[in-house]
Amino acid sequence: MDRLRVFGAFFTISSVAFAQPALIEPPDYPPVQPGPGEVHDGASCFLLASGTMVPGDVDWVQLSIPWATTRTVVDVDFPAGSGSSVLLVSRIGGGTVLGLADSNNPRDTLCGLSGSTAPPGSPTDSAVEVGPTPRHSVLDIGVSGWPDTAFTGQHTHSFGYEVWVFINPILCTSDAGCADSVACTVDTCDVDTGICNSAANHSACLDSSYCNGAEFCHATLGCRLGAAVNCNDGLSCTIDSCNESLDSCVHSPIDDWCDNGTFCDGVEWCDVDLGCQSGAPETCDDGEDCTVDTCDPDIDDCVFTSSGDACDDGLFCNGQETCDPDSGCAAGGDPCPNEFCDEAGDRCVECVDDFDCDDGVFCNGAERCDLAAGTCDRGPAVVCDDQNDCTTDHCDAQTDGCTHAPDDGACDDGEFCNGTERCDAELGCMSGDAPCSDGFCDEELDRCVDCLSDEDCDDGVFCNGAERCNALTGTCHAGTTPCASPEQCNEDAQVCESNAMSIDIKPGQCPNVHKPQGNDFLKVAIVGSRRLNVARIAANSVLLGRADGTGSWVAPMERGHGRSSLLNDVSTG
Repeated sequence: MDRLRVFGAFFTISSVAFAQPALIEPPDYPPVQPGPGEVHDGASCFLLASGTMVPGDVDWVQLSIPWATTRTVVDVDFPAGSGSSVLLVSRIGGGTVLGLADSNNPRDTLCGLSGSTAPPGSPTDSAVEVGPTPRHSVLDIGVSGWPDTAFTGQHTHSFGYEVWVFINPILCTSDAGCADSVACTVDTCDVDTGICNSAANHSACLDSSYCNGAEFCHATLGCRLGAAVNCNDGLSCTIDSCNESLDSCVHSPIDDWCDNGTFCDGVEWCDVDLGCQSGAPETCDDGEDCTVDTCDPDIDDCVFTSSGDACDDGLFCNGQETCDPDSGCAAGGDPCPNEFCDEAGDRCVECVDDFDCDDGVFCNGAERCDLAAGTCDRGPAVVCDDQNDCTTDHCDAQTDGCTHAPDDGACDDGEFCNGTERCDAELGCMSGDAPCSDGFCDEELDRCVDCLSDEDCDDGVFCNGAERCNALTGTCHAGTTPCASPEQCNEDAQVCESNAMSIDIKPGQCPNVHKPQGNDFLKVAIVGSRRLNVARIAANSVLLGRADGTGSWVAPMERGHGRSSLLNDVSTG
């Protein structure tokens, strides 16, 4: 429905209209000051409300009249039409219904309305004569469509309407004229408006009881019971009561009402301000670090379960720890007997570093540990080569070192005469010393001898003959004299002489001798004397010797005269 418009003059009406089933008392709307109205014949006539009625609605409007009245009339105007009709009910403070439907009542004239207008003064209307009302009367006025005589909203038509009210007030002139039958009000007269004012005195209604609530004064109904003290604190675990002696509410906590029936979450309790509170969870601790302590809600008790994992220190190599429920954690055993333990890889291996692979044998090389596989790899054997061809290289396991034994035989070149070669451990092959410090060396027969040829036996002496070398024995044999008897051997001249005379003729001593030039001939003159008759010199009996010890026998040639002769020319070449 449309919002109900409310009007008023010199009195208070509610601010809105409302849909409400018939005969059900509407709520108490707060009063509002009325607007200006019109006065006819000393009485007030005013438009209270207007609206549009829709099917199924009941509109209610409340009217509060501050004066006592001699007459009050409520008139509803609505347009003419088929099925258009209005039912009206008026109640005072929820009391008896004073009137019902009426139509085309001539009381429209009370407000100066004529029946020729459509509203106000529409041909169709409904009016209720309320009659005299006491001061501060409150009227509930309901509007519904015809034929909804029970005010249940069962009508089927829509139409607009206006609610008009006529009142004939009784104005006051003094406080005495305002006295009413309500004992708890203080009644006074406003002589300017002629309105009596009644102020509620609530203290006059108090009965000194706390728990039944605070009594109050109603302006028309007098003292009314207050609402009983509500001690409900909204908590489910308290018993709420009102204590008259304390003039207050009492909230008694009941812990059992908080019990959730679960043992392990502790004992619940009731806090008077906060309600049920959780208890401290049940503490299940047997003091052993390696047991799993739990609370079993099925048996309402603690359970202590051994757990080896609780003892696990995270290390592989010290073995798997175990849990003894009585004594706690026990250390594990060696997981790698006769092996090494790789903590980083959580495994048993042959080695974890090179030292683990060392077999103590030097000569087979340094063993290495394959860290990825955890196994030992044999190293290459120790190489003892000193780069010396004449040493015998050997690895000595007793001394953990290399030995280099010299082998003289490796240096032998097969030659006798250059001596026996030897091996120096540092320098290699060394030449030997000559084996034949005296004499000669026979390479073919690997021996030392006095000679290898006749020349080796020559002692440089002419007169003892030419020495010979015995090839079989390698010894020298003395020669025989070169001079036959009776010849005499002239060592200086290296000639055999028989009564001969040796003359040492030197070039240049004779006046007729010239110096030799190149391959020129040396001309030697032998000059006779008393002792030497050159004519007696036999052929080839003159030995001409050179200063270098060589010479040749020459035959003299007679040239000249007297006792002189000239030897043949002898080549100096």
